[in-house]
Amino acid sequence: MPFGSVFGALVFGILGPLLATRMIGSPSPPFRVMGACLALLGVTVAAGLLMKRPWARWLGVFSGIWFAGLAANTFLVQGEVFHLTVVLAAVAAAVLLVIPATGRPVYDPASLPQSPSYASRALLSGACLAIVGFLGATAWGHWRYARLDRCCLVFCTTPD
Repeated sequence: MPFGSVFGALVFGILGPLLATRMIGSPSPPFRVMGACLALLGVTVAAGLLMKRPWARWLGVFSGIWFAGLAANTFLVQGEVFHLTVVLAAVAAAVLLVIPATGRPVYDPASLPQSPSYASRALLSGACLAIVGFLGATAWGHWRYARLDRCCLVFCTTPD
């Protein structure tokens, strides 16, 4: 098994749920949903990488960039070492998965191509659901807090 796949599985399988637990602990419901989706995405990509699925490699590259962006934003605001660790590990996993020698699983040429198993389909469906859920929760949070800011701005700036 290539090093990039193993390293990516470790990064997404461990740091994804850890990053998600911090989001789930937030008092805001959209952040809780985003945290649950992030944990689901990390676990499904890790399992797909360990199963040597081609979709998991490219979804791992996407997830690595996504994890790095989320953690970088939090690191710049809070300055915690954990978020810097997530940034560095996610970028390293994405780079290792892009490089064919370390990211692409080697298949036996004598074996016949396999059809996707039910587990692979379930993992891919779970990862897609996590991405859609995360984007939906992001829009929900943006709409909710932007609306509150506008209401506060309207009510706070009106003269007495």
